[in-house]
Amino acid sequence: IEELPDNSQIRIAGMVNSYSSKFSKNSGKPFGIMLLEDMDSSAECMLYERALNDIARNEIDIVPGLPVLITATVSKREEAEKPRVIVEGLSLLTEAPPELTEGLHIHLYADRLKPDALGKVAEACFRIPGKTMVVLCLVGLDDSVTFIEARKNKITVTFELLKELDRILGPDSWRLKPIPYNPPPRRVWKREEKKEGEEAKKE
Repeated sequence: IEELPDNSQIRIAGMVNSYSSKFSKNSGKPFGIMLLEDMDSSAECMLYERALNDIARNEIDIVPGLPVLITATVSKREEAEKPRVIVEGLSLLTEAPPELTEGLHIHLYADRLKPDALGKVAEACFRIPGKTMVVLCLVGLDDSVTFIEARKNKITVTFELLKELDRILGPDSWRLKPIPYNPPPRRVWKREEKKEGEEAKKE
C-alpha cells in the first residue's frame, strides 16, 4: 500500500485487530478507525459516513478477530506521508468465495489418493451450480502433472465446500483464483466538481 500512488483503488482482505468509533470535531459526524491485519502486516483504515451506513444496513458488527474483505481508496497527498486507507465498502470474508472466485484448483496426488476420494470430490463440488470453473491438477506417481478443466459444469464455492475438500483430501489441497478486481472510475470530489462548474460558466 505504501508504494501505491495517491487515489489508487484496492481490494484487500484481513482480520480486524481493533476498531474505534469517533466523531468529527468540525461536522459532528461519526467515523471509524479500523486496524486491519494479515499474517505479515497491518493497515489503518478510515470509515466515513457512506461506508458506515452500508455496514449498518448489512448488520455487520466490526469486532476484533472478524475476517473481512474491503474495497478502498489509498489517500496519500504527499510522497513522505504515510498513506491512509479510505474504506468504500466492507463485507464478511466468508461471503467472498461465492461471488469473487473465478476458478477452484484442486490438487490430487496419486500416492495419497483414497479409492473413493475422486467421487466424493465430484459430489461435493457439483452440488451447487454457479459460475466458478473447477480445475483438477493430477500429480502422478512419476511426478507427471495433468490438468483437467471441468468446462461444462461450473460451481459455487462456499466455505462449507472448502472445509469438505479438506476433510476428503487433507489440508493444502486447493487454491482459489479470484476474479480480477476492476475498480469503478475514480470518485470526483465535490471541490473538483465545483471548480469544473465554475470553469464551464466562464466558457
